[in-house]
Amino acid sequence: MVLKKRKNYFHFVLCRKRHSEDYCSMSGICGTRSDGKVVNCPYGSPAVKVFINALLSSKIQSLCPTITGNVCCTEAQFDTLRTQVQQVNLLSFLF
Repeated sequence: MVLKKRKNYFHFVLCRKRHSEDYCSMSGICGTRSDGKVVNCPYGSPAVKVFINALLSSKIQSLCPTITGNVCCTEAQFDTLRTQVQQVNLLSFLF
């Protein structure tokens, strides 16, 4: 890619892909906070085709059956999401 000197063009070229359909604003897990909860990485990446990975696909369909396209989460991120949803479900039964 050739970068032009004009500021607006430079900004357009860099941001165009980051703010488009099928592009994720965050990707993966970068670490944990002091309370033990995970921190997602603020690095953009293309969305992935979930149905290439059969295990991840079945996990996502078990919790979110309406998702049919590309996704912006890794298997580890989805496992974290499922754990958090299960905790909320458990709390809703207690109260």
